[in-house]
Amino acid sequence: MEKELEIKVLNMDLEDLEKRVIALGAEKVSVEEQENLRINAKENPIDEELGYLRLRQTTFEDGSVENEFTFKAKDKGKTVRNYSEYTVQVDDKDTLLEILKIMGYDQIIPGYKHRVRYKYQGAKFDFDTWDKESYPTPYMEIEGESEEQIGELIKILEIPEENVSKKSIAELRKEWKKIENK
Repeated sequence: MEKELEIKVLNMDLEDLEKRVIALGAEKVSVEEQENLRINAKENPIDEELGYLRLRQTTFEDGSVENEFTFKAKDKGKTVRNYSEYTVQVDDKDTLLEILKIMGYDQIIPGYKHRVRYKYQGAKFDFDTWDKESYPTPYMEIEGESEEQIGELIKILEIPEENVSKKSIAELRKEWKKIENK
């Protein structure tokens, strides 16, 4: 089990943010193409307050592929999103999906994301661009070892408070869909 503490930085110039992250001394560690499948069941859905299931296939620049199956258990964080992540590596994602369907997990919601990741002193900076059907606006995530570390990075990078969100992509997507359907 791994702890995940993160925030999203919304509605800012990502090229400028990336320059700030590089100037800080962050090292680029990967460029990824991801397929993210959020999994649930119509009959007995997982309560959103409990967490969610995700199957992620990541293709790296060198052509290598990694499949991870994760349950993200939601914890309460004051200033950041806080999850306990239970992750296993999967060799055969199609068979796993078949097993899940047999078990009643019949809702598969796909999303596709391009990610550029930097690391700095134990923190991760992810520059994420989703496909337009999933979420139309690119953003940056800051994942850190503590709420204090994330808060310090927000200050150092001069990110205004109104641009910081602890909402999940699912919550942001719901807000965007409401606006789009008006």
